[in-house]
Amino acid sequence: MKVLLRTAALIALATAAYCQTVTAESKVRIDGRIQTVRKINGRWWSPDNRQMTPDKGGFIWWIGSERNRAYTFHHHRPVQLQLAESLHLFISPAAVKDLLGEPNESTKHEQGSGSWMYYAENGTALYVQFIRDELTEARYERPEYGVKGKQVQSIARELDGRDIFKILADRAWQQHSPTEYAKFHGQTPPTPPQNIHSRTVTVSDTSTQPAAPRKRIASDLADSVKVGMTRADVVQILGEPSGGMHISGGESDTETMTYALDPSGTISLDMEKGKVARIAR
Repeated sequence: MKVLLRTAALIALATAAYCQTVTAESKVRIDGRIQTVRKINGRWWSPDNRQMTPDKGGFIWWIGSERNRAYTFHHHRPVQLQLAESLHLFISPAAVKDLLGEPNESTKHEQGSGSWMYYAENGTALYVQFIRDELTEARYERPEYGVKGKQVQSIARELDGRDIFKILADRAWQQHSPTEYAKFHGQTPPTPPQNIHSRTVTVSDTSTQPAAPRKRIASDLADSVKVGMTRADVVQILGEPSGGMHISGGESDTETMTYALDPSGTISLDMEKGKVARIAR
C-alpha cells in the first residue's frame, strides 16, 4: 500500500508540473466591475483570459486588448521551454505541435501564415511564426530581451546572420525558375522533368551506391517523425537516409528512406508524393 501511495504521489507531482498553476490573485476593476485576476505562468489573466499588465505600483492595470483581438486563447498549460531548441526552419505546424504541444494562443492568416504563443512557468514567452505553413521565426520574449526578443539558438544557427525574407525569396526563385537560378549562380541547370504521359520509370537503389559511414539515429529522435510529414521535415530532423529506394517517372513518385537506429535496428519511412505514408521498424 505504501508503495502504491508513493507511486501515486510521484505521478501527481509529475502531472502538476505541466498543468497550470495560479501563483497569485488580485482584485481589479475591469469593464466597470471588480473582478479577480490570476497570475499564471508569470502573467496576469482576467477571468475571460485577457492578459493584464499592472504598473509598478499595482494601481493601474492595462489590458492586452490589441493582441487578444487577433489571437485565439487555447489553454494555460506551460510549455517545456527546453524543447524549443529542437525547432528547425521550414518545419510544418504539425511538426511543431508534435514537439511542443498545442500553443497557448494562436492567430491564423491567409495562405498558411500565422503565429503561435507558448508560455513557460517562469514567465518566458515563445513566439513562433509561420509563412505558407513553414516555420520562419522562433524567439523568446521577456521584458529584459527588448522588443525584438531573443532568437531560439537552433534557428539562429540555421539563419547564420541571413535575413529570412531573402532566404524565402531565394527559395521561391529556385523553385519557380530553376534553370535561370542555376545559370545565375554558375550551377549546372537541372534536367527538365519528364513528360507527364511518359511511361519511363527510374528506380534508384541507394544500396548499390558507394557506402558512406552509417550514422545511427537515437530512437527517441526517430519517434518524432510522424505520418504526413514532408521529406524536408524528415531530413530536418534525421538528416539524409543511410539507404533506401526512389521510384519516379510517369505517375509514380515513391521513396523508401531507411535509417540505422542506435544502438541497433532500423526505421524505414515509405514516402508517397513527398510525404510520409507509413513507418516501419
